[in-house]
Amino acid sequence: MIIKHLTIALLALMTCAPLTEAAPPKIRTVYKNACRGDAESMRMMGCYFDEGIGVRKNKRVAHNWWLRAAKAGDTRALILIGKAYARGDGYNKNLQKAAEYFLLADQRGDDSAAKNIKKLPIRFAQNYWDCKINNDKDAAAALYVAKCFERGTNGNPQDSEKAAKYYNITMAIRMATGVTGESVLRGIPEEYHTDYICLSALKGNSAAAMKAAEHFDKLNQQQKAGLYYSIAADDGVFAAKEWLKNSGSGSLSASELTSRKRDELREVQSRLAWNPGRVTRERYEFDIDEPDDDDEGYGRGGYDDDDDDDYDEY
Repeated sequence: MIIKHLTIALLALMTCAPLTEAAPPKIRTVYKNACRGDAESMRMMGCYFDEGIGVRKNKRVAHNWWLRAAKAGDTRALILIGKAYARGDGYNKNLQKAAEYFLLADQRGDDSAAKNIKKLPIRFAQNYWDCKINNDKDAAAALYVAKCFERGTNGNPQDSEKAAKYYNITMAIRMATGVTGESVLRGIPEEYHTDYICLSALKGNSAAAMKAAEHFDKLNQQQKAGLYYSIAADDGVFAAKEWLKNSGSGSLSASELTSRKRDELREVQSRLAWNPGRVTRERYEFDIDEPDDDDEGYGRGGYDDDDDDDYDEY
């Protein structure tokens, strides 16, 4: 413990060490302002040491300047510390700590925080995504989560069931917020369209009924196919009547069609249901402190350091 405190004290002295005369005048001015407590200047000094601009490159000194800047209220410094943890740049790689710094920056209003949170595995910021989806009715967030699970990207496991769940939530949010027609399906892979097409069919869209019928016919789900062909046939679609005739199943009676449509609608609506319980937004206040050399790290991979990855609706 004594050695740890001595190490921290030494790092603090290194952070505040005076610059040499060889340092450019601009950097000496920034340094003076930083020593007077200017948060932005502290962050800039961290960047100079991080990249070796006008000073000898030193990651640990850079990070200590950023820590001082963050303590003084500079949210951009929080992002830089988070990135350092995410990359294992000067610190042991620790995605949980990276998430904490990004989330704190987001809480304090930094516009770039969301972009960095998006690059981490979802499990490190689950509450963030739950709030985006449930509280903010953010269809883009639901779509992003769905794509992560569909593709297994950013350190997330590939999970088709979770992908289907979040694609359905995306469609449900869009419909709940007044989006109609093909726009509901924007950015959603075709294999996840079925529930929305079925819903459209059950609400009287004969073209959707034919699509649904053909889909279930290809899957050899004849009972389902027959239901949707019957819906289309009831609306006068000749091809549907021909299928029912050739299959030997015949059209459903009016009462049976009504009953089966009601049951099917209940089933489809349950899959497209979006009844979110409001999520309590976590507060990410914690002590911003010097890095711990004994930090074992947490998590491998999963941080996509691509700056051309804006948080947009697909």
